[in-house]
Amino acid sequence: MQDCQWLQRLHTYGLLAAAFRPPEQICVLRSYLRQRAMLVTYASQHIQHMQKALTQMNLKLQHVVSDVTSVTGVAIIISPYAVTQTGSVNVRKVESAACRALR
Repeated sequence: MQDCQWLQRLHTYGLLAAAFRPPEQICVLRSYLRQRAMLVTYASQHIQHMQKALTQMNLKLQHVVSDVTSVTGVAIIISPYAVTQTGSVNVRKVESAACRALR
């Protein structure tokens, strides 16, 4: 006999007490908190994917900037003119992009 069948049998005999159901406002609040927790988890996973992709491209940006998704980190990532024709990074252009982002 499975647990669900056992619980059904106990319920039919009236041996189970009624379950607690919180008020509707508490249920809504719990769903908001659950949704927020999922969004925070998804955001952190996406940040980790960004850091992994940058590391695979041999850009150790997380060692230079404390938060890759900060204004400075995003400015460095989206500044394609910082890369020269040979593929090396022009540090002065990256620094100037970071300074402009901080203004």
